Formats: sequence, structure tokens, C-alpha cells
Amino acid sequence: MSIRHVLLVAALLVVAYLGVGAISTALASEETKIGLLFADEAAAFNEAASTSVLANFAPAWQDETTGISRQDLHRGLLWLFQNRRDGRTQRFMHRVVLGEIVVDVQGERATAVVPLVLHQGIDAEERTVWELCVTADLGKRDGSWRIERSRHETVSGGSPR
Repeated sequence: MSIRHVLLVAALLVVAYLGVGAISTALASEETKIGLLFADEAAAFNEAASTSVLANFAPAWQDETTGISRQDLHRGLLWLFQNRRDGRTQRFMHRVVLGEIVVDVQGERATAVVPLVLHQGIDAEERTVWELCVTADLGKRDGSWRIERSRHETVSGGSPR
């Protein structure tokens, strides 16, 4: 088998994989799509991905508990991503874990209750610093869900300083 055939087979496998993923997502329930949206946001945070974090937040998003805007949150996250790294490995020092998300969809509007646990530290030194429950209001625009506003309650611990 030539290298051209190997590359063709590899390309076909990638296209098939992406096609199945796209079809699965398109056929998923609205609740599942919203759950995936929050999973994407958590992954972006955990990867300190400054270009994709908050991608699912509406431009006018605001946290009703603190009054913070999307722009202020983004600035704060950029600072966190740049300044909270392990001195030896340069790994990001925080990780968020999502609990079981409860979603209520009413047409083009939805509410999601999202338990979050924020961890700080690397590997064996990691510890839980903040447990909170976020209630998010979402709207569907042009076929995509966006987080429009949120509020949160601290369950234990607190925001890292």
C-alpha cells in the first residue's frame, strides 16, 4: 500500500469521525446541547484557553450576584491564566469540575443549574477551594445557545485571591 493510499484512508477516517460527531450533536436534545456547552466552557477554563473561554457567553452577559460583566470576567480570567501557573512546570494552577447539570428548556429560553467545584494546585497538592452552584439563564439565537446571565451561591470555600 502506498503512502497516498494510507493518507487517503486516514483522511476518510477523520471525515467519518467528524461526520458522526456532527450528526450526533445535531440530533441531541436541547438539554444535552446545553450540557455540552458547559462542558466546553469548563474544558476551556481547565486548558487556560484565553481565546475560547467565554465563547458561549452572550456579549451582554452579566453575573447578577456580583454585577460583573463579560468583559470584566474575561479580563480577570486572562490575568488568572497568565499569573496562576506552577513555577516549575508552567501548568495552570486551577481546575474546575462540573457536577450534574439540571436543565429546563422552554422553547428558546432555558435555565441550567450547574454545580461547580474549583480546585487549586497541581497533582497531589491539589485541593478544593470553592464549591458553588450557578444558575444560568440561556437564550437560543440563530440555532445556538448562549449564556445570557447568571447568579451563584457559595456552597463552601470561596473565590481564590
